[in-house]
Amino acid sequence: MLTQHISGAPGGLSSRQRRVQRRARRLCFKAAVRLAADELFGFTHRATGGKALWSDKVYVWLGSATFVYWAMGEVQIDIPRIVAETDGAPDNVDELHEAVLVELTAYWADRLASLPPKSTPGWLPLP
Repeated sequence: MLTQHISGAPGGLSSRQRRVQRRARRLCFKAAVRLAADELFGFTHRATGGKALWSDKVYVWLGSATFVYWAMGEVQIDIPRIVAETDGAPDNVDELHEAVLVELTAYWADRLASLPPKSTPGWLPLP
């Protein structure tokens, strides 16, 4: 479990994060996490020979570890901060991070199972 504090870009959320947050506030917690992941990563394909997803928003193949690390801790993404005020979000920071992690793990598995395969570009994914 990640136990970092909810932190964002200096001075608050970026305009991109605020846009996603406005949309997410109308949803329940689980749907908000998935919306944020869709909006901030834009996965479109899975690797044909591995367990990586292609992100059209970041332009890179990502493995699950890098996806979770960026989704939870990258200041310009920070999904826990984006969804913290949605209906059903835990009030406690550690519980919020744990709940987001659970939902991101389920989201990853769903995307890996449902997206079409793609072999190009042939770059190796980040872990």
